[in-house]
Formats: sequence, structure tokens, C-alpha cells
Amino acid sequence: MGSFLVTGANGDIGEAAGRILKEAYPDAGLFGADLGDQWPACVTFDEVHRLPSGTSPDYAEALKELADRLNANAVFPMTEPELTALANEPAPANGLPLIMIAPGLLTT
Repeated sequence: MGSFLVTGANGDIGEAAGRILKEAYPDAGLFGADLGDQWPACVTFDEVHRLPSGTSPDYAEALKELADRLNANAVFPMTEPELTALANEPAPANGLPLIMIAPGLLTT
């Protein structure tokens, strides 16, 4: 089936996205990422990984490395700082398989 990576996994939106993906694709790998601890995301996701804040200059590269390591077929950025950072990245964040709002629709 493949795997999904959802950022902001400890937040309401990230957790809800994880539950929806888990129900729709029960055989897929479901990974969460957050700048905080593993709770409460570890209840919903197969694994929870730590990422720097979307405002960090290291964010986009860290996300790409994590997505590559997990062999993620789709990456769902959920927080406003992450969406803004990725919208400002060249060539949609260096080839990440992003599922997000079109960068031109974001006000930065």
C-alpha cells in the first residue's frame, strides 16, 4: 500500500487527519511528526518522529530526510508555519510528495 507522513501530529488537525487516513487506508504505514513529545499522537500513528519547528531554517531539509527515510508516498503538512515554509521552498520542497494547499493561495 505505501505510507503517509502527517506533521503536527499532536495537534487536533494532525490527529484528525491521522484517524481519517488510518480508517481509509488500514494497511498503509501511518507516521506522525511533531516538534513535541510522542503523546497523544502515539495513540493514532504507528510511529511518531520529532521535527524542528516550521519556522526553523532546518525544517524543510529535516522533513525531506524523514520522508525519504520512511519512504512516505504522501506528506501532509498541517501547521501554518510548516505550510508557509514549504510554500516558500523552491521546486515544491525539493521533490517531497506534498498534499497541501497551493502555495499561491497562502498569504505569507
